[in-house]
Amino acid sequence: MTAWEVYYVRSHGQWVEIVPYHAAIAVYVFISNKLALYAWNYLDITIIVLARAVYFRFKALYDLGEAELWNGLGNVSKWRRFAKDHEELCRLVQDINLFLSPLIFVSYASNVYFVCLQFNLSLNPSGDKSAISNIYAAWSFLHLVARMFLVSITGARVNEWAHKVIEIFRRCPNEHYVAEVKC
Repeated sequence: MTAWEVYYVRSHGQWVEIVPYHAAIAVYVFISNKLALYAWNYLDITIIVLARAVYFRFKALYDLGEAELWNGLGNVSKWRRFAKDHEELCRLVQDINLFLSPLIFVSYASNVYFVCLQFNLSLNPSGDKSAISNIYAAWSFLHLVARMFLVSITGARVNEWAHKVIEIFRRCPNEHYVAEVKC
């Protein structure tokens, strides 16, 4: 048995009866699995990076509002500018949301599926009891949980900082309140 045949039979035993082993098929399956793995990792990284960028923008807007509007120098023009910046940032979030929402759904669906699969495999272990197999199983499970956690936390931080910015609007003094400041 060649290494490709061993890989094909062990990794895709359910296919062996439907699609018999052939070297070209084994290479194709191997390459497609690796590409899917890279795409899956980069999908989560893309979600995390974009969400992090958005919540940093909200955090920067919040810090700007705290520094400029609450140090006694706030006036109507600064409140208008702050409201305009907030509106632009909200439009940016809507645009990013159109792009990210389907990606987040796919990411969560695949992550939950594979967490459940890893959990099931840990409850119903196969005949392989080697230390490397056990370490890989634990690492894989922790990796999946960490990815889901990071995607969740970065998304939650966008919401957190967006609400903190709204709190600045709620503290707007009556003498500086104009239609643009209304949230």
